[in-house]
Amino acid sequence: MSTIAGITYVPDYLDQKTHDQLLAAVDEHPWITSVDHGVQVYGYSYDHSLRAAYRIGELPSWATALADRLRQDGYVERAPNQLVANEYPPGHGMFDHVDQEVFGDVVMSVSLGSTCAMQFTRAEPDATETLLLAPKSLLVLSGEARFGWKHGIPARTSDVWNGREYPRSRRVSLTFRAVPARPADDSLRLPPPAR
Repeated sequence: MSTIAGITYVPDYLDQKTHDQLLAAVDEHPWITSVDHGVQVYGYSYDHSLRAAYRIGELPSWATALADRLRQDGYVERAPNQLVANEYPPGHGMFDHVDQEVFGDVVMSVSLGSTCAMQFTRAEPDATETLLLAPKSLLVLSGEARFGWKHGIPARTSDVWNGREYPRSRRVSLTFRAVPARPADDSLRLPPPAR
């Protein structure tokens, strides 16, 4: 387990049937190619030039029950209203980053498909920690883990954890966030078109 404050890891958050249903449901929607992996974005998107989230619609029906469960189980105060599904082929990773502040104080990720190792790093004091994420698991980042550490997935075809090798296959992550409401406006309008 992790020693980083603010990390909650639940190895079998989903049962096998729910895992398989979610994986089938997300695959019914088109994947958009982003750099080197597939992406689906629901609820809110992010404009990097404005550093702002903007509403693009609702969560798909297959995700709302899981979003409600995350709230009911106490991982977040409001039901998540934003979801990014990422599809990672074997050997692909995710660059080290901290999620934008506009996405709220809690980031929750459900792993489907393959096992992978997630790496947490910080510059001062210099530290690195690794956590193995299994399919059906839930990872919750809040507090220090959410804002004080970068997280990423090294690009490789297998991970070694406690002396055992875990070959990677296709992995899908469902990352939920509860974007805070603006005063009297939870819709956050689209940014103005570029001129």
